[in-house]
Amino acid sequence: MEYTSTRRMPVDILLSGSYAGDDPFAASLYGEFAQAEGETLRIPGFYKGDGQWAVRFSAADDSEWSYRVISDEITFTSKASGTVQVRGETEGATHALAVKGTRFVNDAGQPVLYLGHECNFLFSMVGSPNGREKLETFVCNLKKGGFNLVQVNSFAVDTSWNKGRTTENDYGPPYIELWDANKQGHKLNASFFDDYDWMVDYLHKNGIYISIYLRVYNKYVDWPAKLSPDEDTYLLHFAARYQAYPNVIWCISKEAYYETDRNYLYRIMSKVRDNDAYHRLCTIQDGLQYALDEQYAHTVDFLVNQQHGEWAHATMYYTLRTQKPVIMGEGGPECGPFGILDSTGFPCWTAEQCVANAYEAVMGGGYYQYYHIYMSWDIIDYDLLPAGYRYFRQMQDFFSQFRMDQMAVVPELCPFGSSAKCMDDGECTLLVYLEPKGTEPYLDYHFDHLLMHPNDSGRRFLSYRRFGIYTNKTTDYTPTLIESGHCCNYFDDENSAHVETMKSSVILRADPKEPVIYIINYEKTPCPGMPNAAKGN
Repeated sequence: MEYTSTRRMPVDILLSGSYAGDDPFAASLYGEFAQAEGETLRIPGFYKGDGQWAVRFSAADDSEWSYRVISDEITFTSKASGTVQVRGETEGATHALAVKGTRFVNDAGQPVLYLGHECNFLFSMVGSPNGREKLETFVCNLKKGGFNLVQVNSFAVDTSWNKGRTTENDYGPPYIELWDANKQGHKLNASFFDDYDWMVDYLHKNGIYISIYLRVYNKYVDWPAKLSPDEDTYLLHFAARYQAYPNVIWCISKEAYYETDRNYLYRIMSKVRDNDAYHRLCTIQDGLQYALDEQYAHTVDFLVNQQHGEWAHATMYYTLRTQKPVIMGEGGPECGPFGILDSTGFPCWTAEQCVANAYEAVMGGGYYQYYHIYMSWDIIDYDLLPAGYRYFRQMQDFFSQFRMDQMAVVPELCPFGSSAKCMDDGECTLLVYLEPKGTEPYLDYHFDHLLMHPNDSGRRFLSYRRFGIYTNKTTDYTPTLIESGHCCNYFDDENSAHVETMKSSVILRADPKEPVIYIINYEKTPCPGMPNAAKGN
């Protein structure tokens, strides 16, 4: 058979056949794909239902591939070999997410500001009446909010705090079950995946990544028994079915601290990784004990840390410790239309508080994951446009001005205990974040030796601008600069000349009403010395 596709768009190699076993989802098959230039891929296949199997394939470049599908367990009645032609681009589709040091980029090398949106039961909403139209509305609003990723369960039954369908927008329990009710044990239900496929595909075509939670601990779930054949079938099916989508990220577990057996988590991780020909990114949420364990750390591409305070400094700490991207996974849910006294019983935050937490995480060298009280779990008010969306759109637009893949925290200027956060792109742009402070004289931050660079090159400041994260206004700023006394004496090795420099302090002013970021452009100048910490008066 001959197939055609565009770059990064999956295509299903379809085959009919017969299988003598009890569970066709457990049948083993794979496709061998080869380019004339010599690149090869071995991609596992999966059962689609109605006596039909598939191997899902995608390629990132214009190319021609030959393939053959192989199975020792299935007798194929259709041709199991052919070619795939990949040409052109699908506008708006995602590029695969990749890791560059502590930063995210796409497979074209462009920086990506990961801005996630928790939506555990989105799969269930899509399976509800008019669910696909609901997803279209939801995605339209996501893009208005600047979000580029959603976190979705593979499956869950309900939440413990909001049982049953309490409103028309409550999607727990799901309308379609993952498990086939007509079979014993946990046999997969083919019809469940019709909507899940459509969801992943629609998100991909609209530039939205999806992090799939393969195991969930803080919801009502109905998982196969640990280490059982049904569990293996479930994990391998998801890996085979969705790995060809560039927008897919594997999250092995949500609230992984509930699982004390790290070897078990490693087993899940290995099942997915070993059967993913595309090597999609893989992580674990709130599983720091696992992610920081030397025995398992290599299996995690980035960290998702649920923390409820000190977002910037915690992000900075784990970024510097692991040298991997760090997501601040829980900055508090934004309030719904009913305000703080919300019917879910959860404490919730204002839009301003949530976006301030997000800026802290980003200025700490990491990324952020957003929650909304009526979107994150079983209740999904899909056509709601929360107040926070405007602020997050502004945040995405603001940071898009900079090469975030080159931005690194300057820990000397933002130590633990300081309210200031500072990043430098190494190419003459410095960002300094200041939290709101009280009144005079407590608005001023003194940055001693800010003109000094750690590699013994100084900074001659050329311009200052100040950005307000709520007002979304950027204004020119003239700082106070103090020079007093000599800060160092040394002899130049080349000409033995005695050199002296002046001690410098830059004073930047916080705002009493909103966090601000100073955008400082500078040029490098020869000047020895080391920066000291930012200090608030």
